[in-house]
Amino acid sequence: MVNNKEIYQLFKTSVLIKGAVSRAEIILGTIVLVIPASFFTTFAETLTRGELTDENRRKQDNSILSLCP
Repeated sequence: MVNNKEIYQLFKTSVLIKGAVSRAEIILGTIVLVIPASFFTTFAETLTRGELTDENRRKQDNSILSLCP
């Protein structure tokens, strides 16, 4: 059986974790409000540009291969 000391320690740990998550939400929410949305879309496009060009290249290669008998 779990004693009171262990329950208190688990409760205290969960409250600290909840506080850290709440603080992170406040900080990230403030950042999202300050930085324009275009920054995030440009950043996402920059990160995925290589994958998108590779996918387009694969489609072109497949279409060329489909023409070969």
